[in-house]
This record gives sequence, structure tokens and C-alpha cells, in this order.
Amino acid sequence: MAKNRSRSLPTRGVLAVLCLLGATGAVLASARPAGATPTASLAPPLHSYGYRMVAGDGGVFDFNGARFYGSMGGAHLNRPEVGLADAPGDLGYWEVAGDGGIFAFGDAPFHGSMGGLRLNAPVVGMVASADGNGYLLFAGDGGIFAFGDAGFHGSLGDLRLTSPVVGVAGTPDGGGYWILQRDGTVSVFGDATIPTFVSPTNNFGSAAMSIASTPDGGGYWVYTTDGEAHASGDASTWTSAGGSVGVWSIGGVSTPDGLGYWTANVVGAVQAYGDASDAGSMAGQHLNGPIVAISTVAAPVPIDGSYQGASAQDVKIYPSPTPGAPVVVLVHGGGYVGGSNVDPLVPGEAVYLQASGVTVYDINYDLSFPTEVDDTVAAIGFAEATAGRYDGNPGVNGSNLTLVGGSAGGTLVALAAERVPVKGVVDLSGPSDFPSYFAWLEGGGSNWLVPIMESAFGCTPLAGCSPAQLAAWSPAEHPALAGEHWLVGQALGDPLVPLAQGQAMAGHVGAAFDPVAGSFHAFALCPWLDADILAVVRG
Repeated sequence: MAKNRSRSLPTRGVLAVLCLLGATGAVLASARPAGATPTASLAPPLHSYGYRMVAGDGGVFDFNGARFYGSMGGAHLNRPEVGLADAPGDLGYWEVAGDGGIFAFGDAPFHGSMGGLRLNAPVVGMVASADGNGYLLFAGDGGIFAFGDAGFHGSLGDLRLTSPVVGVAGTPDGGGYWILQRDGTVSVFGDATIPTFVSPTNNFGSAAMSIASTPDGGGYWVYTTDGEAHASGDASTWTSAGGSVGVWSIGGVSTPDGLGYWTANVVGAVQAYGDASDAGSMAGQHLNGPIVAISTVAAPVPIDGSYQGASAQDVKIYPSPTPGAPVVVLVHGGGYVGGSNVDPLVPGEAVYLQASGVTVYDINYDLSFPTEVDDTVAAIGFAEATAGRYDGNPGVNGSNLTLVGGSAGGTLVALAAERVPVKGVVDLSGPSDFPSYFAWLEGGGSNWLVPIMESAFGCTPLAGCSPAQLAAWSPAEHPALAGEHWLVGQALGDPLVPLAQGQAMAGHVGAAFDPVAGSFHAFALCPWLDADILAVVRG
């Protein structure tokens, strides 16, 4: 399986700074006339849902913590890609090509494809089963091809269509689906129903491109080439201050709770509505192929709490799906003066660990070095005291608890592990020896970070920091830690922390050192190191 590492350029462009800084017969209908369904006047609060797009060449672009597992970008394709579907819990996804070929990434299972078979018309998209154990492919002539546990409930393949099929949306229970044609006609099969407020005439004014159902199956949105969403049944439409993505929209996708949606166009511009958050786009970036589909990541909503009662010490708890799970305390970066537990890729790692059977505490801390080490220790105690409520088992004296930190968070977990017993420590891109790190910064390594470090350590210039102060907060200069399983990960071309820092920490504690090719930093390393991280967590 091709594993082309096509990262989202907008996400990666800001990531380095943020991580350190922070068959029944068809029933025909068209969508309702404008105004038939009340339009929501107030948008719900924004949610940190991730989303991803796929281009015709197979490249995948991830946003807002959606995880990258590979793509067909750069690989030979018999036909261009036409669609994308996500596995539950953001554990993987499928790409589908026009010849019906399926390419599975991450933990998304391969259930079969139409690749290599004769088709009366090209495949134009796919939709996955709610449980991820099946999917439907649909062709432009209305043919439906079911794989895995996806049920076949009929198709338009035996009819002469005056307008091609462009989209399919499944009902929540998998017992039916809606088929959308380019002229806006919607056909229902199985337990799918025509919602109220549906007109027998087409009032869109532009071609339909995709369809998405509401979470309860009581309505749907039809997305058109002008970037608009047309709601039926219990679906609502929302306004956005950002305007439309404009012409040549490839359609849209709703948020998992149905209270918002994104629309996208062929150049990768994205517009967010309702509770969908705008986390970037591919607009203005070079693409090897046009964007052909957008999907959303249905990640579980974490539980908000506080481990010391102050707003700076809040925590997002991701309960394990099974009882007795290992526990992870996840510590963000931010140059010791910034950052948050919802920084890019941090929630994505929390969701990944959760879906892998781990209870995760994704913490914030007081942005005052070295107080944040105290906060990390306090968060460990909180996790030990409360994990049982969230199906976690931290063990006795932290024997089933692992610390995972990125960038500044890598330093914090290393220092915290000196003060309280834990099973494991994962240090991703964490500075470990500040005398040599500051010398590297001032020598031009990343001199724009100098004022940030001066603010964090209270030394202006950095040379004014006392050797004793720097040594106190340099875990690689402390007595070797014993008892913990360690993993130190870093990119060979890390632009913010020299490779020698990770090598020094790994050598100091006798840990495995995992170098990753490229210029990734902190939690951006996770897709390549997740198997090793899980090995530490599971012990």
C-alpha cells in the first residue's frame, strides 16, 4: 500500500511555531424551496472537529487534528481519485478512484473494490458504514456497490437517467440511503425517507455536488457548485462571516453533531458554517490535482475538568472505550510561555490514544516556568485519583501511567518523572540540556526564539542565566532516572531543537531514540511514532 506522506501545508506551516509556542423502488423528489425550513439565526459554539480533503492525484490534506495515515499522492493511479471516507475515531480512511479501486490507510479495513472490473459508468464517490466495517461505492449511472456490512437497498443503475448521480448519504442505522443527482433530484432507498419541506421542483439555481444526512436521519443538506448548502427536514442552514467558497465547489460535509458544515472548492478553499471551525485550507497552495472531496472526523467529545481548580489548570479527559485501561497524561508545548491543550495535533493524538484503548488526560498548565512542572505533577496525582471514573487504571504508584509531552512539554514530562513514579515517559522534541540549547539559539540556530526563552527563564540576555539555574531545569544533567520505560523521538531536521538534545536525553536515560526523517516537531512526529508510543503505554 502506498504511504505517501502528503501533509497539510497550512497545518504544517504554522505547526512548528504553535507546538513550541504554543431494494425498494425509488421515490423521486428535489430539495425544498428556499425558506421552507427555518434558517438558524444563531450559530452554535465552535467545535474542534477535524477535516480532511483529497485531491484527484490522491494527495490527502489534514486539518485541526485530523490524523494523516498516508495517501496515494505521488503513486500511479489507473484513474484519478474521486472520493474519501473516514473510519470511526479518526483511525484511518479510504480513498476511491474512478475505476472503483479502494486504497485503505491506517486501521481502515479493506473490504473489496471494483478495481479491475468492467463498469458501465465511472465510480464518483463512496460512503462508509457508521461502524467502519463496510462502505458503498456509487457510480455516475446510479449503480451501487456494497462491501463489508454495508447493505444494498437498491439503485438507479437500471434506469435511464437524464442527470448523473453525484452523491449518496446513508441513514444512521445503515438501513437505507439517499441518492443525489446533479439536477438536485433525491431518490430514497431502504429506511431513508423524504423529509418534510421538500418541493417537487428544483430551486437550486446551480448543479448539485454532494449530499449529507443529519445525525438522526431526519433531513439532509444538498451542496451545490456555487458553494451553497440547501437544507431539508431537520437540517438547518447557517450564515458565515467569511462568505462563500465561490464557484466550482466540490460540495460539502456536515459536522458530526449536525450543527454545522464545511464547503470546499476545487482549489481547496474551505468555508465553515455553524459549529464547524475554520482550521485552514489549501487555497493558494500548489496542488498536483484538483480537490475532489472533503470529509469530517467524528471524534468523541472530551470531558472538561480541572485538576487544581484554576482556569490555567484545566484538563480534557478522553475516557477509554474499555475499562481498566492504561492512563496517559498528555502535555502540550509552547516555549514554556504559551500553547494549549487544543493546539494543532494535540487533540488528534488524544483521540488516537483513546481509540486505541487508553484513558487520556490532556492538560493545560500555568504558563510560568518552572511552576508548570509543579502543575504537571499535580495533574498526575489528579489522573491517579480519578482515572477509575473514566475506565482507566493508573496502577499502584503510577505503574500503569505514562507521560507524553511534545517540545516544551517534553522537558516538563522528563522533569516531572523525577518527582513522581510513572511507568513510562515519551519525550518528543523536548530540550534537555539548556546550557547547550541556549548556546545553539544564540549562535543562530533559531535566534527568533531567543526573546521567548528570555521571557520564560527571566534572563536577558540568555547568557545572564546562571549555570545553576539552567542545570536545574535540564533533565539530561540530572541523575539518571530509573524504573521508567522511555522513548525519545525527534526529527532529523527539527528546525527548533537540535538533534543533539534528543540524543543527549536518550543516552542519559538509556532510552530508545527514534529519529524521523524530515523537519517535523513535537506532536507532528506522532503518526510515525504511534506504534512505539503505544508500546511504551501498554508496557
